Amino acid sequence: MISQLSQPSTKSPCPQCGPYLVPRAYARATDLRLSQPEYHQLNQDLMLAAYRQDALMVFERVMDYDRVCAWARTTPRRLVGRGQRREDHPFRHYLNEMFPAHEGWHARWAVFSSACEALRGFPHLPHQGNVSLFVNVVVQPTDVTFSLYTPLPAWTQRVIAQLDAIPFEGTITREYFLTLLRSTRTGPQRR
Repeated sequence: MISQLSQPSTKSPCPQCGPYLVPRAYARATDLRLSQPEYHQLNQDLMLAAYRQDALMVFERVMDYDRVCAWARTTPRRLVGRGQRREDHPFRHYLNEMFPAHEGWHARWAVFSSACEALRGFPHLPHQGNVSLFVNVVVQPTDVTFSLYTPLPAWTQRVIAQLDAIPFEGTITREYFLTLLRSTRTGPQRR
């Protein structure tokens, strides 16, 4: 089960979980900008709740298994990533390319293999579970900018575990990534 703790990690131990990192992968978007002028007619709490819901719905739609496979089949990139490199993770490249931009403004994405890595800056939050965070919120007259931390869909966990096994700087071709995606698909996938 995903909420169970993993084997002892070779990475630095988590202050909360110790050497057993929670294997729930997360994505973080910084400078995510959304605009729905009609939301700005609401009180601030309702407006922010509406933006949060929109951001999560867009994220879930973008991280659909079939969409990721379609990108892996059609991307012009021959190499979609490198092993053990957060800045060169295939899911990061996918999100950076496929998450909708707002007036040319693109969020910058990072992918974390464990909740412990992603939520390290939030010592009050438990690492088990499906917690999505919205931080650094800036409300402007017609849009909102924020950072989003959200768990990746459950189907990504096995792919990420296999990607983490690739040696440092090992190349990840689009064909290999597509093979990993296909090998982890076992029936209907839910978050």
